[in-house]
Amino acid sequence: RFISIPWLATIYDVSFMRYPESFPRLNRMYLTWAVRHAVQRADGLIAISESTKRDLVEWFGAAPERIRVIYCGKDAAFAPATDRAALDAWRQARGVPAKMILFVGTIEPRKNLGRLLDAYQSLLPTWPELKLVLVGKKGWLYNSFFQQLQQSGLAECVILPGYVKEADLPAFYQLARLFVYPSLYEGFGLGPIEAMACGTPVVCSNSSSLPEVVGSAGLLVDPTDTAGLATALRRVLAEPDLSADLKQRSIAQAGKFSWAKTAAELTELYRSLIRPTSLPAPGAV
Repeated sequence: RFISIPWLATIYDVSFMRYPESFPRLNRMYLTWAVRHAVQRADGLIAISESTKRDLVEWFGAAPERIRVIYCGKDAAFAPATDRAALDAWRQARGVPAKMILFVGTIEPRKNLGRLLDAYQSLLPTWPELKLVLVGKKGWLYNSFFQQLQQSGLAECVILPGYVKEADLPAFYQLARLFVYPSLYEGFGLGPIEAMACGTPVVCSNSSSLPEVVGSAGLLVDPTDTAGLATALRRVLAEPDLSADLKQRSIAQAGKFSWAKTAAELTELYRSLIRPTSLPAPGAV
């Protein structure tokens, strides 16, 4: 007897179907083929959110019973700061602004950063020293965002550190007045989870998987409503009680997600699919 190893395919999202205009053509074609192949051939499918599961059923005709939802986790390094003096020294040594709104993610159309620029600009008359820090590398189709940034006159107010090492990310979250994530579509949303784990108030979209991840621990807004986004940002900045409440809710919500839990659920799923198989008889075809 031998063990038949199942083929499980993990699908993170189908953003290329929801927002095809946000992807280069060849990238979109490859992703469509790859997911369709996985849906047709894999022994089982893993979706990283209920939202992705629904999309696999809707866009690729996957049978719901073949899909297991297993959420992503977060690293233990993402936690509230324990030494504010050391954190402030770290900030000064690296030139990180003292007052900032933080976004972490790839610069690409789906992240909706153009509307974030507009919402942020409306805050400056009240908080002129507030900076917008966009952590993340360039993805694709980003030229329109940088054109808007130059035309807006915000170039000196928006900080673009580019890619940041994983070890430095917790400090960015811990220093931020709030974390904003206006993405049009996400399969899960690691940024909001990491921010919440650090006790940072979160304002994010009410679309796709993000309500699953954030729950009632953040302010959820329509990502196409620039005024609504600005209002949510303003509330967190101007209402200390709200900010403090969101911090406490965030830590509790983030505690529901861990890589250890993810690994345990993956292990259990694999074990449930492994079946002993008899070897063929000698000379059998």
